Amino acid sequence: QLKDCFPYTPFIGKGKGWGIGQASNEGGKRGMANLQLNRGETLIGSGMVVYWEPYGLFNYSTWSGYIYVTNHRVLFHPLISSLFTLELPLAGLNRFWTSKHFFVPAVTICDKNAETFRFSGFKTKKLVSWLQQLGIPKV
Repeated sequence: QLKDCFPYTPFIGKGKGWGIGQASNEGGKRGMANLQLNRGETLIGSGMVVYWEPYGLFNYSTWSGYIYVTNHRVLFHPLISSLFTLELPLAGLNRFWTSKHFFVPAVTICDKNAETFRFSGFKTKKLVSWLQQLGIPKV
């Protein structure tokens, strides 16, 4: 859970496991973080989305921010903080599906442990094409 991960530990650039990490956002500027790509890593696409963090049985916290898709991982960086990032390595992704959330397109990514990550917004059509480009199956 994003809110419950103190202290933050750096995961970006490690490329191992799910986790909360630190993102570079020089000078405290708002907007897209400066994504640090690893050697051999290529940015496929990026855009603004909303991450729906589940808590409880039917409750969600929403985080507006930027999603980055590279040939090694999917990262989400919230707008309200430059301290953490949700990192999803491609090796841990199993499948994804699309739906509507209050008439807004949504993409849910599922990992190999059946944990799900829901993103919504009008950039999700591009997110679908980026995930398909990487060979992640749509169900």
